[in-house]
Amino acid sequence: MRIEVRDPNGGNQRITEDFLRADSGKENNRILIFARSGLLNLLSNSSIWHMDGTFDVVPQLWSQLLTINVEWNESANPAQNNRHTLPCAFALLPNKEEVTYKRCFHMLDNLIDQGPNKVHCDFEIGMHNGIRGTWKSDLEFCYFHLSQSFQNRIKKLNLADAISKEESLSIQFKMIKALAFIPVDDVIIGFQLLYDYVDDRLHEFLAYLETNYIGARSGSRRVNPRYPMSGR
Repeated sequence: MRIEVRDPNGGNQRITEDFLRADSGKENNRILIFARSGLLNLLSNSSIWHMDGTFDVVPQLWSQLLTINVEWNESANPAQNNRHTLPCAFALLPNKEEVTYKRCFHMLDNLIDQGPNKVHCDFEIGMHNGIRGTWKSDLEFCYFHLSQSFQNRIKKLNLADAISKEESLSIQFKMIKALAFIPVDDVIIGFQLLYDYVDDRLHEFLAYLETNYIGARSGSRRVNPRYPMSGR
């Protein structure tokens, strides 16, 4: 698949270049990766990537469009922070399984010179394992997706209505979400202080938070959480 684009060297001349960069083949779990050559170079030279998937604009035969973005400073002067998130590559994936992410990332790795030092992404174990299985990258989790997962849990616990109507409960829930902004070494102390402070109705939510993000107690120690606070 080739596309017509403006000459990257300037001027009004139009040139054609490949846009489909990788195809896993005509199979049930087919993966396609699209990118322009200049943006693949930018991806190779960027130490921090952002990944996000959408399920709303996907053609039949696929279930997810995964976008790989980088942070780009529009200004030539590094002192001027005019940064944007720029999409560089797009992957059509048939599902959200770990093996699919691993195949996709290995295909992408063959298109670039080097991988990222850090990846910002959502809370998806299959994606995390795929990233770690391909590159030696630290992970940083997205607060937007963290808030979404918190809100979904609150709905499952039938607390959404109470939080929306009771100011004190709403403030306490916001205090819990603010744990994401304190130093990692202080999270457990902050969690324990909040557990003693908040309304008893939030204790079940805090148990969910402890198991998945902090590490539940097991005797005198804590077991590893599903999503490590350090992102490593």
